[in-house]
Amino acid sequence: MTTDRGVPAYLATLHLLRQQIAIVNAIKRRFESSLFEIKQLVQADVLDDELDSVRGLLKNGYTRAAGAVAGVVLEGHLKELAASTTCLKQQKLSIQLISR
Repeated sequence: MTTDRGVPAYLATLHLLRQQIAIVNAIKRRFESSLFEIKQLVQADVLDDELDSVRGLLKNGYTRAAGAVAGVVLEGHLKELAASTTCLKQQKLSIQLISR
């Protein structure tokens, strides 16, 4: 069988299938990108809330507690940053606390 343009039907069908696959792949990439943006917004909001808690602790004179919470917030942020950065993923960096 051929199409009205003289192209074998299976080739025309294969071409249409490839177009559909490309569309699905583009939708998948867009969806993943949108999810990443949403995740970043949520993380930024949580980070702001945690830092507000640190400010409250400092304001009330709880400097050690504020420092501890700030350290945990910073560590969490750096872990997320390392997880999202490919060059850091390859080096398998870890954060270690040094006690004095």
